[in-house]
Amino acid sequence: STEVTTEYLEKELSNETTNFDFVAIEAMLKERIIQRDAYCGTIDSCLNEDFTPAVCRPSTCPYSDTIGCRYMLSCLDVDIKKKYGVALNLIKEGEDWPPKLVAAETTTTTTTTTT
Repeated sequence: STEVTTEYLEKELSNETTNFDFVAIEAMLKERIIQRDAYCGTIDSCLNEDFTPAVCRPSTCPYSDTIGCRYMLSCLDVDIKKKYGVALNLIKEGEDWPPKLVAAETTTTTTTTTT
């Protein structure tokens, strides 16, 4: 999380003799993030797997921090969904969310058999 990273950098950057091993820093930051909130440690892998694993789609709020749960619940608000829809050009200003699906064109193939 940003907070964990910021805390680390503020501490380490105050020491001018620090040599940075970025691989080790990344591993250490991931571990600190998981210690603060386990679900946050799964976000990268969930993104890479399009949230298909069940662990990526828990039935209840996965965050141990209630603020995280409230933040995520705000994404379910209809007005916020509409704003994202407009920002992503999925709908136009004033349209409803979810966007109406356009019926896909279908092609019918007819075969004739001669005997």
